[in-house]
Amino acid sequence: MSDEELKAEFRKINVRINNGFRLMFKFFVLVVFLIWLVLVSCQGGDQPSVEATVEAIWHVEGTTNACPPYGIIALRAEWLAAVAVQKEAVAFYQRARREDKAAAKLEVELADILVDKVLTKCRMRCIETVVNNLARWRKAGRKECYLLFLGRRYVPESADPVGHRNWMRNMKSRLNDEPCKCRTKT
Repeated sequence: MSDEELKAEFRKINVRINNGFRLMFKFFVLVVFLIWLVLVSCQGGDQPSVEATVEAIWHVEGTTNACPPYGIIALRAEWLAAVAVQKEAVAFYQRARREDKAAAKLEVELADILVDKVLTKCRMRCIETVVNNLARWRKAGRKECYLLFLGRRYVPESADPVGHRNWMRNMKSRLNDEPCKCRTKT
């Protein structure tokens, strides 16, 4: 590749990266607004904060080792594809000759951006799920602990009784400082 072709390729990639950052910024603004909305409308301290709940889900589901992150099954195929592209790009970079290293490094960076994009999508879905279930819990009259309410929808007991018990136990231990008093047996 000539220098002009490389520069043109880098310009295209910069445009893609800038568009990706704009999209992530819009998602960030939306998340901040949703969190603010939930915090403003909170009545009482009988549920953990949205951010604390999402962070606990991140850890309970396995952080970056999870497949898919945050346990969002709808994005599993997209996550696996992004990770496969990333692994392939890293392998290509390691095999590349000295003169091809710049292009290979660029490919690795693009693959990292793809993985980050899917990770952000998973986090957004998790936040949406937590916020929506918080609204449903309030509408239902807060008859049970919010964490128990969320757990019945996030990891249904009917689908996986052992997984549900483990998920609830891990969430309770993660949120031990938060004001959620789940006395109901799971």
